[in-house]
Amino acid sequence: SDMRDRVIFTFVCAGTFVLCVVMGPFYCIIGLFGIIFGVYYELFNLPKYVERNKSIKNLSSIYWGFFWIGAYFAHVYTIKDHLEWLRKYYYLRILLDYHNLICFCLYAANFYRFFLNLQKGVMRYQIGKLGLAHFGFLIFIMGSACMEVNIFHGMIWFCLPVSSIIVNDIFALICGRLFGRHQLTVISPKKTWEGYLGAIVVTIFWWFFLTKFCLKFEFLLCPQKDISFVPFDWYYSQCDTSFYKEVLYTLKIGQFNFDFTRLHSFTLPLNLFASTYGPLGGLFASAFKRSIGIKDFSNLIPGHGGMTDRMDCQFLMGIFSCMWLGQFVFNANNGVKNAIWAIDNMNDQDKMQIFNYLKRTLGH
Repeated sequence: SDMRDRVIFTFVCAGTFVLCVVMGPFYCIIGLFGIIFGVYYELFNLPKYVERNKSIKNLSSIYWGFFWIGAYFAHVYTIKDHLEWLRKYYYLRILLDYHNLICFCLYAANFYRFFLNLQKGVMRYQIGKLGLAHFGFLIFIMGSACMEVNIFHGMIWFCLPVSSIIVNDIFALICGRLFGRHQLTVISPKKTWEGYLGAIVVTIFWWFFLTKFCLKFEFLLCPQKDISFVPFDWYYSQCDTSFYKEVLYTLKIGQFNFDFTRLHSFTLPLNLFASTYGPLGGLFASAFKRSIGIKDFSNLIPGHGGMTDRMDCQFLMGIFSCMWLGQFVFNANNGVKNAIWAIDNMNDQDKMQIFNYLKRTLGH
């Protein structure tokens, strides 16, 4: 029964992910926000501590205050360049122009509330909740914000890391059930070396063919300049993808030729991280649950547990993807080719600004 529910809701979750992707970046962002809200809710309302949370005055409002301040800081910071149209509204322009100062003032005020609310007998528990709120900000809120940055670089940089974690998780379970003999760690007795290594092999195959698939669809590779509320509108994105399609190496196996393109070289580190380091997020979540004596964070998703049980690896993956892309793929120091590629993806107004700047600085 548990396995049946797990399979059914695996398809439900995967289908929801695909639906958000095909509808466009805005709906992916809404989905991400819903996920981190669910994760924060589960972390605060762990079944073991629900009654204790209610007994401490103002604990809930202070905890959620840190969530909303962190969410406002991280998400507006990452997408404010895509919200220029909001500047025509005076008060919204203030929220954008003084974003950092507003966030700091709100954080300082909420921390002051926390300090005044400390009580004898439960002080240690209150400080623990403070640490949990900040841990959630560093991993979950920042992770989701990094995933938003990846979305605006191009939908492939969101789809491939997320789907690689999903594929790795599924086949770790399948390979472990079929071939598992040797326990991977005492933290989670059901995880085996056979499942871990088998999932790595399958995830690498997934990387090659998904990357090859994405090369056929230009809109998956194009950066998203604006946030469109219209579903499916992003299909009309156009850009020069020849830089990605350049073949670097061809592997011949019998009568078959496997072309490794520049895009493969960019996506391979993401896949290797997802298949080797990504599962550690799940092991950390297992260790956390064992340390406080619970099986799952909640029973929101039948057969899977809670939102945190399913997303424990995704946020680490999102952070790494953002760091990798910023350092090696979209780094301004990568040379003239990247500069030309970036200009090709600008609108005519931005290109004219670049043209006028070059004309002025070159003295012509």
